[in-house]
Order: sequence, then C-alpha cells, then structure tokens
Amino acid sequence: MPGGRALLVCALLMLAGCGALLPAQPPAQLANTPGAPIVVSRGSIETGVFRVEYPPAWRVVKLNEAGGGLHLSFIAPDGGNVTLAQVAGDTAGEEILRLENGWGVKVTIKHSDAPSAHFSQQAQALVKSIRV
Repeated sequence: MPGGRALLVCALLMLAGCGALLPAQPPAQLANTPGAPIVVSRGSIETGVFRVEYPPAWRVVKLNEAGGGLHLSFIAPDGGNVTLAQVAGDTAGEEILRLENGWGVKVTIKHSDAPSAHFSQQAQALVKSIRV
C-alpha cells in the first residue's frame, strides 16, 4: 500500500520534528527553586537539617520565603499550632533548641484559647521528636 507508507513516513517526520521541542536537560530554574527542599511523609518531615514527627490529623505549612531559613507551622485540628524556624547562630533573648549538627530550631507554641491537655501533649511530643 503506497498510501500507507507515505502516511508512515509523514508520521516519522512529524515525530522527528517534535523532538526539538523538548529540552534535552531540565530547565535551569528547576535547579534553583526558592526555599529549602523538604520531604514530607505521613507523620514526619525530613528537612535536610532536622527531622520531626507530627501527630496524625495535623496539617503542615511551609512558610519560608526565598533566601530565608526554613520555617514550618504544624496546625492542630483544634486551632493551636507549633512553629519551627531554623536558625544558624545564637539569637539573644530567644529560646533555641540546639541540634548536634550546629543548627538551631526556634520553637513557638500557640493556641487561641487555653490549650487542652491533649494539644499540649501532642505539641510537646512534636518538639521532643526533633532530631538530626
């Protein structure tokens, strides 16, 4: 079938032409995205600087801006939250949890009302789970 061959040749030429539309390497901006890379798994987060485990049903929000240090907020279902901010050096007047790798984590625990015992236990367990 001469028409079938012509169709096949046209299809191959079109495919060969489309190959130039795809980059041979990932675009440079993908290697330079803002913020620290993190890996979120069910119940834990690996930041490259520290690892933390969070309670089920809590949401995690990454708050840091481009060029800034890592800043995570863990939000409890009842509205309370625990915020972790990565810090490098000593910060006068602030309570910093020091890690073995030389980094520090500023921990802030907030609740709109009087926190329940359940929230307090979960928040403290989250803070205690921070490790390198």
